[in-house]
Amino acid sequence: MMHNKIKISTKDIVLVSITLILLLSLMIKSVVFDAYTFQSETDKKLAQEYIDKEFDGKLYEWGLLSIRVIDVDVKESTTRYHLRKYVLGLLPFGDEYTD
Repeated sequence: MMHNKIKISTKDIVLVSITLILLLSLMIKSVVFDAYTFQSETDKKLAQEYIDKEFDGKLYEWGLLSIRVIDVDVKESTTRYHLRKYVLGLLPFGDEYTD
């Protein structure tokens, strides 16, 4: 009987460790620094209504994907949202801008 032993080099361990540290840093940044603080509850409600209307697929309902408001730009009578998509609420994977 032949046993295949997989040898993991120190270089591989270092690369995997760095990757995990960077992923953890990205997750912490996403939770702590990406959040937008709304000026009023009305603004928050309007943003949430827009998100619920535009992003209503099954993956959003199941909680696998989520959307967060990153920035709000109000000019005269228009409000423009900068939204970021997240996998499991932690890993960002795309930005959207509304018009």
